[in-house]
Amino acid sequence: MAKRFTDEECVKAFWKKVDKRGPDECWNWLGAINRKGGGYGQFGVRGFIAKAHRVSWELLYGDIPKGLMVLHKCNNPSCVNPSHLYLGSRFDIRRSRVSVIKRFEKKFTKLDSESCWEWEGARSNGGYGMIGIEGKSFAAHRVSWLLYVGAIPEGLFVLHKCDNKPCVNPSHLYVGSRCDNARDAVERTKFPIRRTSKYDAVQIRKLLDTGLEPWIIAKIFGCSESTISRAGGGHSRYRRTVNLNR
Repeated sequence: MAKRFTDEECVKAFWKKVDKRGPDECWNWLGAINRKGGGYGQFGVRGFIAKAHRVSWELLYGDIPKGLMVLHKCNNPSCVNPSHLYLGSRFDIRRSRVSVIKRFEKKFTKLDSESCWEWEGARSNGGYGMIGIEGKSFAAHRVSWLLYVGAIPEGLFVLHKCDNKPCVNPSHLYVGSRCDNARDAVERTKFPIRRTSKYDAVQIRKLLDTGLEPWIIAKIFGCSESTISRAGGGHSRYRRTVNLNR
């Protein structure tokens, strides 16, 4: 193993940049990400930069044999959970990707780029297509983006332009934030007018703290923006930013 990764200070610095979750979940890298290089995490040590998932492998298992690569079972390039990693060759990368694409494309009919490509396999309770890969379930529209477009930036969602949840046509998808996701839902849904409760006020403050625009929250709770402002304590950062009647 490279000596640069073995000292205690280096190990502590590495794991501070990891979002450790359950043993079967992805541990996403919180540090620098190489967006142009496939979305892999980057870890710098004493002027040397290495891929974070390779460092994770070396910390737990030791040196990477010559001619082999550290690959992901989960198809998430920012994951550094050692149990999601395995050793393989460049041939394994190509074979794995081709295998997933073949299985994926059997689950829908590819039409022209302007039409929705309806997922014909399993669906979630929310109506999204689902596909199993390496024993885990993934949303089909997210897999479509990963296969045909590229990595999904950390913290962003894959959203539908067409408002058709089972659609996996990559030209109908785009990446956006949690706020973009909520804005889309609000603009396409009619919410009933109702009185807000103390519980609502707590939820409103939580949404305001995420940076969600007050007019969106007002529509979700069926109230005015002034109510949202009062629930947020009247702070200026919670006041009107967008006309509710837009």
